[in-house]
Amino acid sequence: MQEKELINDYTLSLQAEEDLFRSKSRIQWRKAGDRNSSNFFKAINGRRNTSKIHAITDDDGTLIEGDLPVKNEAIRHFHNILG
Repeated sequence: MQEKELINDYTLSLQAEEDLFRSKSRIQWRKAGDRNSSNFFKAINGRRNTSKIHAITDDDGTLIEGDLPVKNEAIRHFHNILG
């Protein structure tokens, strides 16, 4: 019973944290101005770029760049590990 309560408390904490971040982002956008401003698009593109894998190295240490080659190398790598 205690584990369920802890999981529930944890879930509620995560939801509260997400709500806080959502509120903070709304405040930032209100200060920045119009939704379609260049600031909005810069922030969105910046977020996309920081969460994207641009390059990886293979088992030999060779740098692999580009969307499709990185994707293929990741698939190959995990296929070799997981079988």
